[in-house]
Amino acid sequence: MPFYSWEEMPRREQPGNRKSRMIVSDQATVLRVEHFGPAEHKPHVHEESEQICSLLEGEMEFTLGEETRTVRPGDVVVVPAGVRHSTRVAPGVKALALEVFAPPRRDLKP
Repeated sequence: MPFYSWEEMPRREQPGNRKSRMIVSDQATVLRVEHFGPAEHKPHVHEESEQICSLLEGEMEFTLGEETRTVRPGDVVVVPAGVRHSTRVAPGVKALALEVFAPPRRDLKP
């Protein structure tokens, strides 16, 4: 099916005080992730997929390798496959991000 509505996709609870909705195609996994501060996604690596994260709302601290930046709406972070990264959202802040993984993350099931 080529057309989707985020509101029609199942909402999944994720560790670190996050909720997501997901679309998976043959070439990519796309997530719409809500972070409810305090929220933390501990340091981790995606060995086989590149990740592109575009912040749509709110604010978050994004660590990529050894560099940490505050990311705001309109900012985009490109995480190469195999690079350690993490995020943190301050208490009382809600952040909304669109994340694309290519190739698709096989560990995430719709």
